[in-house]
Amino acid sequence: MTERITTGDGSATLFVPALNETYHSRHGALAESRHVFIEAGLKAAFLKFGTRLNVLEVGFGTGLNALLTLQEARKHGIELWYTALELNPLSPDLLDGLDYARASGHPDDDAIFRRMHDIPFN
Repeated sequence: MTERITTGDGSATLFVPALNETYHSRHGALAESRHVFIEAGLKAAFLKFGTRLNVLEVGFGTGLNALLTLQEARKHGIELWYTALELNPLSPDLLDGLDYARASGHPDDDAIFRRMHDIPFN
């Protein structure tokens, strides 16, 4: 059974005991996504290629990377086409305690975050 846990930066992630694996770093889910996906990925890409980008995420997971990408795109006027692949979409009950919109400083994005998970996967 998948569990929600609090990481070192106070943000939540999911832990799968059967695999002894977390979706994000135990040291900080939000910090990891910002460092790896946004700073080293998205920002590096728009600085090199401009503000029209295609993003492919292999493993949508919790949707944290997608949410942060949306926020960064708005901030910098990036026009992007975002495609995410996910073999095992999360159930709505697992999303309830993540609260990524608030944790990222954009509580009004919660409805958008939830809609991301309502999009049909297939």
